[in-house]
Amino acid sequence: HKIAGTLTVPTGNGKFPVILMLHGMSGNRHGPGIRGDGRGLFGRTVQIFAAAGIASLRISTGGRGGSSGDFRDMTLQRRVSEARAALGWLIEQQKIDTVV
Repeated sequence: HKIAGTLTVPTGNGKFPVILMLHGMSGNRHGPGIRGDGRGLFGRTVQIFAAAGIASLRISTGGRGGSSGDFRDMTLQRRVSEARAALGWLIEQQKIDTVV
């Protein structure tokens, strides 16, 4: 299924460290608060990260927050698979520092 995500990258040149943000079982990538406009808790948090020079990717699990799939099919293995797919996508991004 297709996973919805929001990548926030600091302004400036170079490659940036990144944080992958995963929500809890009843949430989505915007976090608690105002939903859908990026101003939820996670939307505000990533702005703090960006100001500190840290990129972030927040994803919504299948069936939540714009991701396809059925949330009723959620398993821990599926959540791990989604996180791995997100990490694979991040590695391909030019502004992301992949050295750990």
